[in-house]
Amino acid sequence: MQLNRPFATVTPTLDGDMLGVLATSDVTFTITQIQRILTTASGEGIRKVLTRLTAQGVV
Repeated sequence: MQLNRPFATVTPTLDGDMLGVLATSDVTFTITQIQRILTTASGEGIRKVLTRLTAQGVV
């Protein structure tokens, strides 16, 4: 298990990193704010993940 990326065990994609960011806070984030936290993720990648997770009812 990667302790710095706990969701990587379940989903090694950007989805897991996004869920990790969103699960640690109860505030609303902009895509730019998330991109500052996930420095290797592109804005477009973040947008796609958020769209998919929203459509699935996860966020």
